[in-house]
Amino acid sequence: TFEVSSTAVNVGDNVTVDFPLTNNRRTEADISYNITGAPASFDNDRTETVQGEDTETFTHTFSYDSAGDREINLESLGVSSAITVQVSKATVPLDITANPTDPTPGENITFTVERTDTNEEVDGIDLQFERTDSEESVPDETNVSSGFTTSFNTAGEYRVTATDSLDRDAVVF
Repeated sequence: TFEVSSTAVNVGDNVTVDFPLTNNRRTEADISYNITGAPASFDNDRTETVQGEDTETFTHTFSYDSAGDREINLESLGVSSAITVQVSKATVPLDITANPTDPTPGENITFTVERTDTNEEVDGIDLQFERTDSEESVPDETNVSSGFTTSFNTAGEYRVTATDSLDRDAVVF
């Protein structure tokens, strides 16, 4: 059997695989093993030298560049064991601001969206608009850049939610 550092990671996070190899012979031996489910850049077929009548733990570290479930399988000396690692998209909260914050009907409002970790403006965002004081629908905007300008012709309370391709989101008003 083997262990992984975590069975739930984000894209780009390191996954560490620790596993023991046992040599029951009295003399040093080369033991081959195969790890599948690691990224393509990882060399799956490996051989380690283990001293006679000894067990040594080996460690490999790698990361994934896309989201999804990965089954890491270790096979050595005819024995196979698997662990599933769930790789999720990284999430970063966003700050969204409106200027002005108390516009008159028809007045342009500029929405600025920034990452909270770097304070960089975000492009490729979707803005969802919702009236919180009535059932009136408001059209959403997709794939816009921070600094997006629009106006509302009807006075009222609006909720604006911004999301981007990494599923980061923020709410204003």
